[in-house]
Amino acid sequence: MANVKINGVTYSNVPSVSIPNSSGGGNATFFDTATATATASDIASGKVAFNGNGAVTGTLTQVSVSQNSTTKVLTIS
Repeated sequence: MANVKINGVTYSNVPSVSIPNSSGGGNATFFDTATATATASDIASGKVAFNGNGAVTGTLTQVSVSQNSTTKVLTIS
């Protein structure tokens, strides 16, 4: 969580900030993404997500799933 300073006052551990849009319709909400760990290979190809460094466009094209019939353990890789 981030520390945010507004009018000289610091607020600690703020998870997000919501600011009214200038047009008067709704809010723009900004989330602290400093601890995000997703990389392009974790995100489906062509999809966009945001992490601590900004926008990340996915490169993941396939996922392999297998199940052991004896233990019923599902493996995703």
